[in-house]
Amino acid sequence: MDCKKYNIFIFMLSYLIFRVVSFTPEGRLAHSSVLVGNKLYFLGGRVSKSCTNQVFYLDLSQSFDLTTPPWISLTQNAGIPFKSCWGTALLNDKEQTIYLFGGLMRNDLNQDAFVSNVYSFNLNSLLWNVPTVEGTPPKRRRNMKGVIDNTGKIYIFGGGTNNAIGSEAEIYFNDMVILNTVELSWVINTDNQPNSSHTYTATLLSNGVIVYIGGKISKKEKQEEKLRFAKGKYRCVGAERKEQYSEAEVSLKIWLIEFQKDGIAITPKMVKTHMKEILINQSRYSLQRKTKIRQKLPIHLDDKLLEFQ
Repeated sequence: MDCKKYNIFIFMLSYLIFRVVSFTPEGRLAHSSVLVGNKLYFLGGRVSKSCTNQVFYLDLSQSFDLTTPPWISLTQNAGIPFKSCWGTALLNDKEQTIYLFGGLMRNDLNQDAFVSNVYSFNLNSLLWNVPTVEGTPPKRRRNMKGVIDNTGKIYIFGGGTNNAIGSEAEIYFNDMVILNTVELSWVINTDNQPNSSHTYTATLLSNGVIVYIGGKISKKEKQEEKLRFAKGKYRCVGAERKEQYSEAEVSLKIWLIEFQKDGIAITPKMVKTHMKEILINQSRYSLQRKTKIRQKLPIHLDDKLLEFQ
């Protein structure tokens, strides 16, 4: 009898191990990711036209075959309480807690499942919670990226909203949302901010400067941008050029957002950086074939920006 129990135990253990190791995630977009030590965690994402509640990670401490990455799934016991996509996730390393903010939140019937702007996931207990946060919560939003500093403050700029998250109109934000994950409080700064934007990249430098690159702005602000910048200067690298230049200097618009150590005072400013490279036929309309030719443009930031790094 003991031998049979032992064999059953071994079988079940082998079955569980096989299920974990053999996990292969489907292709997706609009997911969130967080690096925790040597483990890269992935949360949610849009799979087959639907958001998912999946949580899985990839251990980067050891080399592996790129064709068969050793994915580890936590979804069965620690899946997101809702189906998530177009949110942003940040790690409070001291608390070993991931904070998931905003985005689409769906139930199994693909209906809105909004309860809170922010959820927390404890990596030790593998439990999800809705933290009680003091202050006025921000408006719901999607397509934004956050950064977190070493004091546990999360900074989220802009983002957008539409009918998918309960808004009657498509609106872009230009406020700075600050979530203090230690004191659990909101601060929303709307003073002296740059244009509203979403779908950008956000990087926190060691000196307390957040660099935002790219993204989308509203149609109204896009028209203002066209009037503000001279011909031949573009907001995004790789912008279409209908003229052909043998040599060009392309400007890349980068917002540098500085904040004080208390995380409240925000002073945005724009720094123009230039790509001083010979760009021959990088992007043009061919008059002979009437086809558009595009290539990636190399990015070289000038010394003025490098000083901030």
